Amino acid sequence: MSFIDHIFYKLKNHFFITFKPKNTARLFIVILAITLSGKVFANAASWAGFGGANVSDQDVLEVPSGALVWAGYANTNDTLYPISLSSGGVITFTASVSGSASVRFRLERLPHPDVDPAFNTDSVIVTGTTEATYSIEIPEQGTNIYRSLILYIDNLDTPVTLKNVQVTPYGNDQNGCDFSPQSSGVMQIEAECYSLADGIETESTSDTGGGENVAYVDASDSLTYAVNVPSTGNYRLNYRVASQSGSSPGFRVFVDNQYSDLFSVPATGGWQSWQTQQGRVVTLNASIHSFRFEAASAGINLNWFSLTPTNEPADELPSITNADIEVDGVAIDSTKWFHQTKLPNGNSWFNGEIQHYTDRVSNSYVSDGTLKIVARKESFTDQGVTKEYTSARLNSKFAFKYGRVEFRAKMPSGYGTWPAVWMLGKNISESGTYWAGQGFGNTSWPAVGEIDILEHWGKNQGYAQSALHTTSSHGATQNHGGRYIPTISSEFHTYSMDWNSDRIIFSIDGIEHYRYNPSVKNANTWPYDSEFFLLLNIAIEPFIDSEFIESAMEIDYIRVHDLNNQLIFSDEFDATADNEVVDQISWDVDGDGSVDALSDGVLILRGTFKLTGDDLVSGAISSESGISNEQVIENIANVEQIADIDGNGQVDALSDVLILLRYLFNFISDDLIDGAVDEAAERTSASEIESYIESHMP
Repeated sequence: MSFIDHIFYKLKNHFFITFKPKNTARLFIVILAITLSGKVFANAASWAGFGGANVSDQDVLEVPSGALVWAGYANTNDTLYPISLSSGGVITFTASVSGSASVRFRLERLPHPDVDPAFNTDSVIVTGTTEATYSIEIPEQGTNIYRSLILYIDNLDTPVTLKNVQVTPYGNDQNGCDFSPQSSGVMQIEAECYSLADGIETESTSDTGGGENVAYVDASDSLTYAVNVPSTGNYRLNYRVASQSGSSPGFRVFVDNQYSDLFSVPATGGWQSWQTQQGRVVTLNASIHSFRFEAASAGINLNWFSLTPTNEPADELPSITNADIEVDGVAIDSTKWFHQTKLPNGNSWFNGEIQHYTDRVSNSYVSDGTLKIVARKESFTDQGVTKEYTSARLNSKFAFKYGRVEFRAKMPSGYGTWPAVWMLGKNISESGTYWAGQGFGNTSWPAVGEIDILEHWGKNQGYAQSALHTTSSHGATQNHGGRYIPTISSEFHTYSMDWNSDRIIFSIDGIEHYRYNPSVKNANTWPYDSEFFLLLNIAIEPFIDSEFIESAMEIDYIRVHDLNNQLIFSDEFDATADNEVVDQISWDVDGDGSVDALSDGVLILRGTFKLTGDDLVSGAISSESGISNEQVIENIANVEQIADIDGNGQVDALSDVLILLRYLFNFISDDLIDGAVDEAAERTSASEIESYIESHMP
């Protein structure tokens, strides 16, 4: 990737500018983030009861007879707001109940609990223990803007299982479009008649009939339609598509938030050369349904999709398989990170977690300047055990004692997801960790100590917590603090942990939310006097939402500074840019075109020992050299990016620089590496190390 291309990628990632190279079919994993924003929707239900209303861990809502007359539930996912329904809209949800219950909603102009009633919907009667989809239409709301969504259950002592609440406004390009069935009962929905869209553009269609089509599709773009199906029955989905070179996997289609179809697009020979692709048969009741199209790959034009009544049986719903998962990204830096995949007890993870951690690129990869760790619903067998969810758990190959950790990240969402950025003592006796393989691992948990810099639970959307686990708390979460971040899953926030021998401080966006400073510091309360390593992961709790498909934790960077504010470890998660810079860096610090032990080697060694001024350059640079001291310092700083010769995650004078000096003095084979290769090194053979050094010669 060129430098200019890299800048464009950064702009797209950080400033939300969408570039649409129409002839490029870049495959990119669909991050099915179960979040809401002003553009897209998914699961809005993150309910907090008020007035005595109860919410259980299984999406079961109940208003007991002792509750106040105004008891109900407030949606706590603030990323939904503001809601504009100038042309009306629809609320859809799935629910079940033993018996029946009346459910209704209210939209309010002010954030809850500042009650300012604005619009009350009609009620709908939920019946039966089998989950069904329900919808409530909202008439035109003019210029009203809403900032609260309230749910009421009118029947007392009646537990209702309620999920997938979706608010879909009419309007945008959907306003004025006619979805009425034709004489044959076929419903044809023009692509430009979406209700909501993210990253989508339209253009004129050149063939007979004219109109518009959706074009310039990039992976992860989305479209949502609200379609009123008049009759219960089975319907076949069909799609009119075009693509210059073809696109696969294509579009994933979700009906009422359920993964229902996947269709790829053949190479039709042109952007206006249309073909109709046949899709699956789905069962729909007479109701308003949401149809969401998620682009799993780029290079697609969509003209329309249709629903054709049929007597054929409904097809089996698709599942996201490995064949569908293709990513436009690269593997993580294996010199810095280790995939922890071994089941600790041979069958499962701790805390009843139900995922497999994998080392596949589809579960953890770097693209567009960020790390993505993806939790996904998919059947996966490893170590003789089959599980229905996958994710990734990364150990840093770097450990440190005291310092400041800072990272910028967005959390995944979805009830049952449990992402974390945390730390363990590298002596933990857990055989699957990176450090256990390096000869460490003689202390059990919790005696080894645990530092949770950030934890987030999908069952408590928006709450960011930091915690310490010690022997004094018997491993329980007794020492903790946190705060709500409404945009935790939709926007990047900066998290930090500041650790010294006296206390540990946790902050979000520069605001402290918890400080751990026990008055008595001993092995029980303060195991934080040894080296710790970083862990990044998303766990899946056993009560994961049945509708969950996948979601990602996205990290922009992670950095560790020592107590002198010197950067001692970092990953900027920008493989392309880093590689471009690294390719340009060489050991030629003084810039004379060659690499010499008594000039460049000495300068690098002195830089490693933090010498400055005359102490840095004296006797190592010719008085006739045109290079300035400032340029030498800059060159040495650049060399730090390539100076981890043995690949153990840090630059050491007595290993990396010693190896370089030996090489420059023509040491070979065992003489090159003897006594200088770190026990935690990635590159351990003389041939590997020689090859690496030579790759950075001028």
